[in-house]
Amino acid sequence: MPKPYARKSVLLDVFAVAERLRDDDIRELEAYSSLYKKPNLFTPERALGLSFFSSELCYTVCTGTGSRVAMFGVGYTHDPEVGKPWLLCTDEFVKVSREFIKQTPNYLKEMYDI
Repeated sequence: MPKPYARKSVLLDVFAVAERLRDDDIRELEAYSSLYKKPNLFTPERALGLSFFSSELCYTVCTGTGSRVAMFGVGYTHDPEVGKPWLLCTDEFVKVSREFIKQTPNYLKEMYDI
């Protein structure tokens, strides 16, 4: 069976992951929206889209067969020395999470280097 992998994200990944976002991530987005007293401010599509366009690095995690199961990256903040890491997943991410964890040191190094 082919190994899972991460690649630079493309805009179509936003929609592929958003439509299958796991319930825990959706609840987190709802809670974040409530901070602004605007329900549905951060829908899955909007949250992933904003993250995609406002991140220095943005990757999509795929199964060995190419199914998109998560997106992650690091976004900008008001402080150029500080980034904002993020990760949003589908329920299928658990199938590749162990292998993904083994690969994270490479991505963390890249995040630290920007």
